[in-house]
Amino acid sequence: MQIVIIDEDGYLQTLVGKIKGRGYDVQYYPRWNASVAKMKPDVLLANTLKPLRHLDHILVGITQPVFNMITDKEYMRKVMKVWGVVMPITHTPKDFKPEKGKRYCINCPSLPTYYSEAEDAKTVVEMLLHHKLEVSIEETPYNFEIEVEAWFNGKKFLSPPYFIIDEMIMHPLPRTLLYDSTLEKIEGCLKKLTFRGPISMGVGVGEDGIYVLSLDCKFRPMVFEAMEHVEEYLRAVVTGANAPMYPEWVEQTPIVSNVSRMLKLPVGGMNDQNKKHLWLNGKDVAITGINPTLGYITARGDSVRECNRRITRTRENITIPYTLPHPLARHVKEKEKMLREWGLV
Repeated sequence: MQIVIIDEDGYLQTLVGKIKGRGYDVQYYPRWNASVAKMKPDVLLANTLKPLRHLDHILVGITQPVFNMITDKEYMRKVMKVWGVVMPITHTPKDFKPEKGKRYCINCPSLPTYYSEAEDAKTVVEMLLHHKLEVSIEETPYNFEIEVEAWFNGKKFLSPPYFIIDEMIMHPLPRTLLYDSTLEKIEGCLKKLTFRGPISMGVGVGEDGIYVLSLDCKFRPMVFEAMEHVEEYLRAVVTGANAPMYPEWVEQTPIVSNVSRMLKLPVGGMNDQNKKHLWLNGKDVAITGINPTLGYITARGDSVRECNRRITRTRENITIPYTLPHPLARHVKEKEKMLREWGLV
């Protein structure tokens, strides 16, 4: 079996190593070119920002119809409504006067998204405006956001789907209320788009219900980490079959270091064991460029705490100074507990 990987993000060379280690033919290209366009592999995985024109039955990646939806929020809203999914309309008030009992989402391009109650929201907004930062405020009828994702094989979503918390922690999702209210609603419509690959839905969840907020197509290192045999899973995507995934928790933690980027420091402590869980940008071990995100560390475990422990172990075995900490297991478990209390998982 031949697999070709187009990788514009630059971190899927770890994936190449995983597949080659099992004796399969894998070819890696940093971008789409004329020679690749002529190839007819068994699987073509395209981690690209724009759609490619290639044989639909072997292409795993963004197609033109999906690209149109994920890049135009208003068009997405209209398509989703036709598909039977109504997305809540949010607004940005000109004069912010928070109402007691309501929750607000505060967006600032230079800071993480912040959710808060009315009184706290007013203080935060005033502080951001005082520093002359661009701010937008939206009312939110939910408590927090998660993502629901699964891989589509051209006919149906592969099992199991999974939910993602804080873009870093994922867990298999039973096909119950949360799945039925999100991905299950669009499965039939996706058949018409000749699409194969991951589809994720941004979802607002709370005691009052489930709110679909967005649609996207992402190739996440932790999902490849969760595939029991990556080559078999990718083959299943293009043949309409199914393939197993790891049944417990998986985590990905971004490696972020402005200092290492600026000084172009090499990554120390590299060995075969660490490479299995390191998804570094670029072809070389040396760090180059100006983007502070160097890649990801991934880990699997029977609990969030176990994932955290293994992430920490890998981090301690390599040398990249000034990296950001990963989320505490306690915070993730609190959100997962609420999902269970609300009967969503």
